[in-house]
Amino acid sequence: MKRSSIAALALGAAFLAGCANMSSDQRYATGALVGGAAGLAAADANKENNTGRAVATLVGAAAGGAIAANSGPPAQNTSTVRCVYPNGQPAPCPPGY
Repeated sequence: MKRSSIAALALGAAFLAGCANMSSDQRYATGALVGGAAGLAAADANKENNTGRAVATLVGAAAGGAIAANSGPPAQNTSTVRCVYPNGQPAPCPPGY
């Protein structure tokens, strides 16, 4: 059990590091795919029927897509050097942008 938890943590960290240079559409699609797979795996682990699997897959995909869509670096307006964050509020960009 402990070994599989460590392996899952390492795999998750490697996956997140791979998302660093993705566009927002790529992050959304990847998040939805991973969320759907996680929902299906959870439903299978709980021995759900086909309806339960479908619902878990859809909820997982929606959650994964929503989380991924709101992650990543802020969008930058090059004319004003201000960034727009996921909450929609513009603010000065962090140093180095």
